Amino acid sequence: RDLGLHLVRTELLRGGTPLSAVTAQLVERAGLELALLPATDDELRTWLDTAAGSFSFQEWFVARGHRDEVDAVRYVGAEAATPAPGVTEALRDADLILIAPSNPYVSIGPILAVAEIEAALRSRTAPVVAVSPLIGGRAVKGPADRMLARLAGGTSPAHVASCYAGLIDALVLDEADAHDVENLAVRPVVTKTLMSDAAARRRLAEAVLAA
Repeated sequence: RDLGLHLVRTELLRGGTPLSAVTAQLVERAGLELALLPATDDELRTWLDTAAGSFSFQEWFVARGHRDEVDAVRYVGAEAATPAPGVTEALRDADLILIAPSNPYVSIGPILAVAEIEAALRSRTAPVVAVSPLIGGRAVKGPADRMLARLAGGTSPAHVASCYAGLIDALVLDEADAHDVENLAVRPVVTKTLMSDAAARRRLAEAVLAA
């Protein structure tokens, strides 16, 4: 089903349908009652610079198994990219903005690379809460810990928060990292962040809302 979704999306995009319209179609077909907005309808590609060369995200992450240590991350097309319809309005009207526990460089970074989106966060009126993707300084899966160690200088909560400097008001972090908050410039919110089942997901969501 995952592969099928990608094939349908690619076919629609090649036919000239904007990504935001494609996403709306997929949401409707899935029977989801939410507004799911991509960051931009413009082409924006993530490239990783490594000692072995520069690779597009999919080649580095999937084909090469993200084994190459990353020296720099580039978001090609970001300079010309504008937010998809409804994105800045959603940020402006939100009661709470949550940055999910994803890799700050390859998951959240491409969104923030759209200048108007970052500007909307900087001029926010709603609180912005980020959830750390690390537990005990380690990624649950993927290369986030390795990338933070190399590009931010460490894997503490302060290093995670540094990726969102000026953009967040609080950082939700796991109990395993609660001892390491002395250099954290935003308010820490300590809870269990591993979303192992529905109850754990609900507990984390409630901690974010309570922040």
